[in-house]
Amino acid sequence: MNIAIIDDLREDIMLTEKYIRNYFTNYHSSIKPDIDLYSSGEEFLDSFKPHEYQIIFIDIYMNGITGIQTAKEIFKEDKSACIIFLTTSDEHYAESFSVQAVYYILKPVSKNETVFKEALDFCMTRLALDDKALEIKNGNFSANILFKNIIYIESEIGETFLHINNHGPVSVPGKFTEYANKLKNDERFIEIYRNLYINLDYVKKFKDDTVILKNDEVLPVARRRKTAALNSFTDYCIWKGASSK
Repeated sequence: MNIAIIDDLREDIMLTEKYIRNYFTNYHSSIKPDIDLYSSGEEFLDSFKPHEYQIIFIDIYMNGITGIQTAKEIFKEDKSACIIFLTTSDEHYAESFSVQAVYYILKPVSKNETVFKEALDFCMTRLALDDKALEIKNGNFSANILFKNIIYIESEIGETFLHINNHGPVSVPGKFTEYANKLKNDERFIEIYRNLYINLDYVKKFKDDTVILKNDEVLPVARRRKTAALNSFTDYCIWKGASSK
């Protein structure tokens, strides 16, 4: 677990680090986080590599570029990192949604311990989703396809197809229902049509009786499922970009 803290106040950065270490000691003792400290957005961005950090704490008010500006640069290259804002004001609360910040915590952290724990609990739940995989078996061969890489799954004339990110459709052995039952227990996947489940992470928008994916592919949405599908998408977007203060 790699975590970064970006804050220009030494006292605050040390306090944040203390609370992070206490959290993992008390609730995830098997995980020993590697925590890197940065005194400015510029210092962080100079060495930033996408997907290097799972969780990034950012102070909004800093000398040089602001925390919001820093987060926007991070978000351009890495949309998987959990961004948590630390600040003395809620002035930029609404703007934090533009980078899908997961939490917005008012300083001092010592007065918001409950929210601090909630923020890390949320991050741990969200990060756990990235490890889920669908096992594909064919005789003595087996492979695991990460849920996060599955755009959608469908069945046509008794044949099951997985549509995988940066790969395309793949015909897989076994019954569609067996795969669908595993996927539907994950909040990312919903059924929009008979024998068709989509991953909400790949949805751009719903339009009329269709859903438009981020790759511009258009899929049908059954009328009787339209309202539930749209509600699920809205709830998921709120959950994924949840902010608190």
